[in-house]
Amino acid sequence: MAGALLTVEIDDKGLSELLNTLLTRTQNMKPVFEIVGKILRDSVRENFLAGGRPEKWTPLKDATLLNTIRRGENMKVHLKQKGGLKKKAVNRLADKRILIESKHLMNSINYKASKDKVEIGTNVVYGATHQFGRDAIKGIFAYENSSAADEITKADIGKDCYIVDDQSVAKTDGTGTRSVAGKVFDVNSHGVWVKF
Repeated sequence: MAGALLTVEIDDKGLSELLNTLLTRTQNMKPVFEIVGKILRDSVRENFLAGGRPEKWTPLKDATLLNTIRRGENMKVHLKQKGGLKKKAVNRLADKRILIESKHLMNSINYKASKDKVEIGTNVVYGATHQFGRDAIKGIFAYENSSAADEITKADIGKDCYIVDDQSVAKTDGTGTRSVAGKVFDVNSHGVWVKF
């Protein structure tokens, strides 16, 4: 062969090690999703404490506020003789924050991290009403999922599901032995959400 022979060798050992390290780290993202979950949970809890962010939540109605000072007491105790509220009642109302009286809903916000996702939410039933509105979730309830061949997955959203017992639903009708519960609305770590 006439001319010159050129041999090029590329030492990509460092690059290969780096790519393998990145691949290994991204196969299980649970540590990252744990951090994301904590940040999201804390952010939602801050929303409660701030009364909404960046925009404030709709103020409480007067009737709701009056119920907070009433609580089984004679309302006359809180009213001045010439009308208006006594100072103690006014102070009680000034301290009233939306969705935070018992802190039950706020403290129920939690997350569940896995290797490929993070879910954040609450197991408090009325939480969905506050998030989506009463009419948006009317007739939607969570049930335990069945297992094995009867387990309901995200692929079943919009399809019928069937009553197993008063707490569980299944994917199949059990060869004609189960009644339709309703349509699968969602499937998550809290269970199967069924729309009636």
